[in-house]
Amino acid sequence: MTKPDKTKLQAASKKLRETLTFERIRQIPKYRNFKKEQYLQLIENIEDMAILLLESYIFIQNDTT
Repeated sequence: MTKPDKTKLQAASKKLRETLTFERIRQIPKYRNFKKEQYLQLIENIEDMAILLLESYIFIQNDTT
């Protein structure tokens, strides 16, 4: 299993931003007072976590020990 190419990652990133819009995030009580900068940081953190999980999964699939 290999790493996905950048176009797939960019498409997934775009889909995440379409699904979790700023307005939708602000409807969640915990995030009601979020500012745009905080929203962008949250989205970036979600993307980073997803990439780390994907890389971990790929590493385990490729591990032959």
